[in-house]
Amino acid sequence: MSRKREIRKAKKQFDDKERARQIAFKKELERARKAAIAQALKDERARIRSESMEVVRRQVKQELRTEVSDEVRGEVRQQTLQQSTQPQQSHERRDLLAERQTLVDALTEQKKKLGKRASQAISDFDAKRYASAVKIFQDLVEDDDVALARYYMGRLYAEGLGVARDEPRARDYYLSVADNDLLDSQVRLADLLSTGTAEVRDYPAAASWYRRMAESGDRYARERLVQLHGAGGMLRNPQEALHWVRMTAQEGDVEYQPRMGEYYRMGFGVPRDPREAVVWYRYAAQKGHAASQLKLGQAYAHGEGVARYTPEAARWYERAGNQGLVQAQLLLAQLYDSGDGMPDDVRKALRWYERAADAGSRVAQRRLGELHADDPRLSQNYLAAARWLRRAAEGGDAVAQSRLGRLYGEGQGLPQDYRQSIQWLEHAAEQGDRRAQSELGRIFFSGLGVEPDYVKAHLWWNRAAAQRMSRTLVVSN
Repeated sequence: MSRKREIRKAKKQFDDKERARQIAFKKELERARKAAIAQALKDERARIRSESMEVVRRQVKQELRTEVSDEVRGEVRQQTLQQSTQPQQSHERRDLLAERQTLVDALTEQKKKLGKRASQAISDFDAKRYASAVKIFQDLVEDDDVALARYYMGRLYAEGLGVARDEPRARDYYLSVADNDLLDSQVRLADLLSTGTAEVRDYPAAASWYRRMAESGDRYARERLVQLHGAGGMLRNPQEALHWVRMTAQEGDVEYQPRMGEYYRMGFGVPRDPREAVVWYRYAAQKGHAASQLKLGQAYAHGEGVARYTPEAARWYERAGNQGLVQAQLLLAQLYDSGDGMPDDVRKALRWYERAADAGSRVAQRRLGELHADDPRLSQNYLAAARWLRRAAEGGDAVAQSRLGRLYGEGQGLPQDYRQSIQWLEHAAEQGDRRAQSELGRIFFSGLGVEPDYVKAHLWWNRAAAQRMSRTLVVSN
């Protein structure tokens, strides 16, 4: 017995030592892991600071080398230019009008009669008296001194104003004045060549005209070049698209900086580099660009280009969400709801879901219904659940339709109404919701609010079973 006690004692001492050794090893491993994360974060901050300074230096050099004109001319540009250029457009239009008046004044000094007639024709054009304008411009167009007449004849034929639309003639008129950059003839010619009918469509020629304007800093021309050479463009050329996006982004354009981030994220025209993508997203995000704040938040949420850190993701989502970006509001609500990498907070989740839901997010509306009906963290509120589920269901959300149908069937928050229940369940079931299909089978089999119908019951059960089998096969493959 003494020998057995000694053996047990020795075994216990060995087990205690082994356990202590394993605990010490785990502690050491955890310390090393934390030190590695801290070092990685430190390196990331240093890299971002270094790259930020490098971009600033490049911007300063660029500004010293060239004077970049931010003027964008032409009414047609208003359809493409984004908010960053909106304040410029009224100024650009005034410049065009001033330039036009200068040309009329110069013509009047040289040939008083021609100048007066050109001025009258322009007044008729501005007042939409196109038939009168056409008559005068047609008389003036043969005179080489009245280039304005050829420009306006181009516009009249391009848009079919006072004459039958004739794009080839419009192109010829624009070509006759575009070399002299008369008003916005170059951009109108390029737009006609890139968006006109097959008779005049010539993408390489359009790109050539856009390039002439883009090199002088014309934002609209750069945007059109990016569209033509981008991923879905007719002249797909990643390097050319990258050239104009990079040039404009380095000049500080907040709309183009996140596009550089997208190019690096996707590897379009450059090797794929998520870290560099984050650098460009950060530039625009720090200037208040909501979409870039969202992208930066997603990078932190998924660990793409930066160490995964969901509290930082939440911070950027909140900044974007406060600017009204619905996707950011929804993602922030989901972080608080799930507690992914941070403490869950169902109250904050509710607030952000409600903001997204009020903006029309069906996912947020459905989740609010589910939280009020089923989540143990909240007191059940079937009235609120039914209200949110109905909004999502009326928007076509199959899961919400299915849950609303069950609320009607169970009389939770709503008067029990099997006909309404069947109606919503059928909407969901037709979209492939398996739970709704199973519930319909049960209702028709049991005759809940309707006459029993075993054929319909088995029909819906079979469809639910087929869905289950289909998903099983997909998972197994």
